[in-house]
Amino acid sequence: MRKITAFMALVLALSFSNAQAAMEDRGEMKNLRDDAKEEVQKLRDNAKQGIHDVKQNVREEVHNIKQNLRENIEGRKEEVRQNLEKHRQELKQKLEVHRAEVKDKIQAKRIELKDRLQKIKDTKKKEITERVYTQLNELSGNLGARFSEQLDKIEAVLDRVETRTDRAAEKGLDVASVQALISTAEAAISDARAAIEAQTGKVYEVSVLDESRLRGDVSNVRKSVHDDLAKVRDAVKAAHEAVRKAAVALAQIPRIQEVPEATSTPATASSTSQ
Repeated sequence: MRKITAFMALVLALSFSNAQAAMEDRGEMKNLRDDAKEEVQKLRDNAKQGIHDVKQNVREEVHNIKQNLRENIEGRKEEVRQNLEKHRQELKQKLEVHRAEVKDKIQAKRIELKDRLQKIKDTKKKEITERVYTQLNELSGNLGARFSEQLDKIEAVLDRVETRTDRAAEKGLDVASVQALISTAEAAISDARAAIEAQTGKVYEVSVLDESRLRGDVSNVRKSVHDDLAKVRDAVKAAHEAVRKAAVALAQIPRIQEVPEATSTPATASSTSQ
């Protein structure tokens, strides 16, 4: 009986020991699982943070690239604008010098006209001829200067159109058709400038052959002045129309309202009919 009781006690002790060991093993397994979960979660968090950092770095890099490109583009545009402005100022100075030279030339030709009119006996005809000579050359010079001012205003409008077109292109808008019209307008302005410069350099003389043909000579000069000024006026009108077409085409670009207009003093370029 004692042997049986001792055996049973031994069995119970072993069972308890095994149960305790099993519990300890389960606890250890649970700890391992928890540790593994924590490690996996850390890895996930690190991966997420890494992806986030990569995305952020990519965003910043793309932003920096875009910003650098924008600054480079703006820098080139500003350089072009400065060169254009410098060219305009040089043309204006050249035109002023040209006008001064023409003024001296007109005065010299007036003296020559007086000498040629000595053969005309009718004093009134002589006075009218001298007055017409002065008026026609003054008209040519004054209208040439006015056309030049109008063309400056037209060109200022084109500058604003071009600036807004560039901004629209930066936003990804399709402005190819507008850019083509801008090029056409620039060519028209260049043609008008050349016509004005040529007109500014002209001095109109009255031929004095004899008294009987004096009136016809004066009429011929009047017609020449009128025809020449009409050609310049048409060239300025053509430049104005080309700029208008570019501005209208820009206004019709989809989503153009998202692009702010270039700010500057409004210019009126419509009074070209003198």
